Amino acid sequence: MIETEKVVEELCSAPSGAKVLVWKDGKISWVFGEYAGEQDGNDPLLILNRNNYGDITLEEALNDADLWNSIEEEIAEAGGEYHREGWK
Repeated sequence: MIETEKVVEELCSAPSGAKVLVWKDGKISWVFGEYAGEQDGNDPLLILNRNNYGDITLEEALNDADLWNSIEEEIAEAGGEYHREGWK
């Protein structure tokens, strides 16, 4: 299960140019540069490019329902399950 809160927090914490990788087991990591999308034979469920979200801060993201819904839609489209705890 992927916790939406953690994805949003990591996305907002990632430096410009980073890619946020969301793994099927819910773990999240960052990479830089040209990343092919595979690690030890496993593909990440979702890759979010930090640059696609501009300079959004965590405070702004916490109040942006469209951002949360968009990320959850991407997780669902990739075949993952997500969970929101304590947010709206």
